[in-house]
Amino acid sequence: MIIRLNEKTISWGGFAVAVLLQGIVGRVIYTYTHALIRQDRLVSAALSERAELFNIFTRVLDAESATRGFLITGEPSHLDTYRKSKETLTQELVILHAEADNKPQEQILINRLDPQLEKEMGWLSQQITAAQFRHLADTRKLTMTQTGAVMMQEVRATLRAMIEEEQTSLESLQREADQASRTMLRWLTLGGAFSLGLMVIIFAFLRNEIDKRKAAQRALAGARDAALQSARLKSEFLANMSHEIRTPMNAVIGMSDLLAESRLTAEQRDYVRVVRQSGDSLLALIDDVLDLSKIEAGKLRLESVDFDLRECVENVADLLAGRAQAKGLELATLIDPELPGMINGDPVRIGQVISNLATNAIKFTTQGDVLITVRVEGKDTGRYLLFEVHDSGIGLAREAQEKLFQPFVQADGSTTRKFGGTGLGLAISRQLVEMMGGDIGVESAERKGSRFWFQIPFRQSAGAPAETLALTGRPTVLIFTERPTMRRVMQSYLHALGGIPVFAAKTDALASMSQPLAILIDKGEATNEDIALIQRLKLYPRLSTAPVLYLAPLREKPNSDDLRQMGMTLSLTKPLKLGTLSMVLRGLALFQNPEPPASPQLSAMKEKAAVPKTPASTTSNKARILLVEDNEVNQTVAFARLEKFGFKPDLARNGLEALAAVEHSTYDLILMDCQMPEMDGYQATLTIRAREGTARRTPIVALTAHAIAGDREKCLEAGMDDYLPKPFKPEDLQSVLEKWLGFKLDPPQEEKLEAGLRQVDAPLNLDILREVTNNTPDRMKHLAEIFIKNGWASVQKIEGSIIARDASALNQTAHGYAGSSASFGAEHLGLLVREMEAAARQQNWARTSNVLKDVKLEMTAVENFLRKELEF
Repeated sequence: MIIRLNEKTISWGGFAVAVLLQGIVGRVIYTYTHALIRQDRLVSAALSERAELFNIFTRVLDAESATRGFLITGEPSHLDTYRKSKETLTQELVILHAEADNKPQEQILINRLDPQLEKEMGWLSQQITAAQFRHLADTRKLTMTQTGAVMMQEVRATLRAMIEEEQTSLESLQREADQASRTMLRWLTLGGAFSLGLMVIIFAFLRNEIDKRKAAQRALAGARDAALQSARLKSEFLANMSHEIRTPMNAVIGMSDLLAESRLTAEQRDYVRVVRQSGDSLLALIDDVLDLSKIEAGKLRLESVDFDLRECVENVADLLAGRAQAKGLELATLIDPELPGMINGDPVRIGQVISNLATNAIKFTTQGDVLITVRVEGKDTGRYLLFEVHDSGIGLAREAQEKLFQPFVQADGSTTRKFGGTGLGLAISRQLVEMMGGDIGVESAERKGSRFWFQIPFRQSAGAPAETLALTGRPTVLIFTERPTMRRVMQSYLHALGGIPVFAAKTDALASMSQPLAILIDKGEATNEDIALIQRLKLYPRLSTAPVLYLAPLREKPNSDDLRQMGMTLSLTKPLKLGTLSMVLRGLALFQNPEPPASPQLSAMKEKAAVPKTPASTTSNKARILLVEDNEVNQTVAFARLEKFGFKPDLARNGLEALAAVEHSTYDLILMDCQMPEMDGYQATLTIRAREGTARRTPIVALTAHAIAGDREKCLEAGMDDYLPKPFKPEDLQSVLEKWLGFKLDPPQEEKLEAGLRQVDAPLNLDILREVTNNTPDRMKHLAEIFIKNGWASVQKIEGSIIARDASALNQTAHGYAGSSASFGAEHLGLLVREMEAAARQQNWARTSNVLKDVKLEMTAVENFLRKELEF
């Protein structure tokens, strides 16, 4: 019989044979694989037993070491280690018994080991008991015997025998495992040959999977393109949002600057300063949103400039003070008085991190205090600045702390709904601190408040002068406050100034109190209590004439009439600043400890100062400027700025009007807004450049509220010459004008009119002098004479310092002079002295000499005013 086989039969027959052989090979491989797994388990069990043996030995050594530590030091803490080792040893023995359950030889060794370990631990217990209840000599006799050493040798011998037994078992198991591995490898090789018959089918399945993978890759590429498109749209949205927000911010900041340059009272100037700083803060937040992608991409660049750290921290506190005081919270700063005047770093980013941490503290605190502290820690090159924000708020659980410093994450859902917020503040703070080479963290407990901290490397400014704040002598300041935080701040600051703080309760008897330099009253919950306290202080002769300083929040700061009715002298604003406290106390010290009269040269100086000198103008501002701006508010700000420099610009409200203006007139400078209706600034600039050709090129400066990366390059590519982002500062505008007009600008008009204004406005606030002297005419005349004499003496010293180019001596004299002037009511005189002090700190001696002339003029005006009003 002939059997005919076709291709299909052969294929299926071959496939069946291949499958059969593959099954046999698979069965053999499975058998040896199972054997390998079993061997691996046995090896793991043996290794576990060895580990338990080593653990037992370690626990015995730990118990022995802890016993010796207790015997040597007598510290009970060593007994914790002994007890822990003893408990763990018992557990390890139980585990070891279980591991060696089916091993008779090992059970024999373990049964031998048990009494040895029990004997050894009993011996250690005897030593501990002897040390606790018997004399040291008895304990030493007990420990000096060889019993412990013999016991330990027996334990080691038994453990060594058990380890050797385990080692022998491991070697046997390893040999068996190697044999099984070699056999399985041979069968695997044979099985690979039989597996070729199945490759065709497997290839078909693989090809199908490859097709699926390619389809998935195409879908992924589409998703990537969609993500890039989303990122581009997000960038455009952020750019437009920046422009829309910056436009009203330009008005807020610009008008605040203009208002600050007008004649204001000290209180009004404080309000304007807070508005201006708030505008800067909001602008910084806008920039943070725009720079968020840069931070995540690692493209954000930090500044490295010299700045006053104390002023940076205090400005942040001023911005947040209103929010804290509205919630009834005490916001205070405690900056180490030993900190140098100037450091090097990025003040905006440091202030941003402090603001983020302090804002969170205020948000999650309902009563109590928020304290910002700064100090230097470490030594030599390892010194760093440590910033801390303490609060008495709701605190954080450990689970919530682990979620912090991550984008878009807050403590939990309920907190987010109650307090709001984006959750970006702490995440941005962490990234900024890490970029500055520092670290950030939190310590907190529920209902016990929190301590957020960050530290960055300390870099001192080169040649930064140390500001002299100390008081002469050791004056006493009597302080009434019930807030622990304020006590801590006053204690630190007064000790740094060389004063002696004396804290008292409002009910204390003060008959034996010596006369203080000043009495400081922290505003309480009820103003009537403070008034009653002041009336009671008037009953003590040594306290009745002391100046009374009232420390109150800015929004609750009383005016001069209210202070006078309450019997107080001056009011200080919270958060209290070290510089302000020093200035006020030094000014009060001037009244109580007048300096010696001036030298005979004083009269000659006064005669010389009586003849004012008009500064020479550098040039007349006749340049023609075209302002291209569609927003009316921005037009008002820009016009006001330019008019202060003597310019009367023409106005175009869009690009088409700008082209018409350029067609009919010639301009020395064009200030061009970029985003306008009908025709924007880019198209208008391109058209102007095309019309000019090569004959003439009018300088065009971009005025834009856009502030994202690439905007400056876009303006320059359109043919503009420079870029001035809105809102712009007066000094930035002046720099641009001088750069493209080619000459130095005249001083702003308000400086030229200052002399005329002084003739109308009183150079000194007599209300302060009346308050200090209780409106006593003789004492007012006496203090006025002292102020005039000491003032001219200070002027003489300052002039000598300028001649000698001695900035340190000038700063020391000017600082006290400025403080006494402000305390006396001559606010403008104090500001001039401060300006002179700042110029000397920068080694700008020409500016210092010019300001000294204004100081002499102002001092002459003050003297004439006092002599006229007080008739002496």
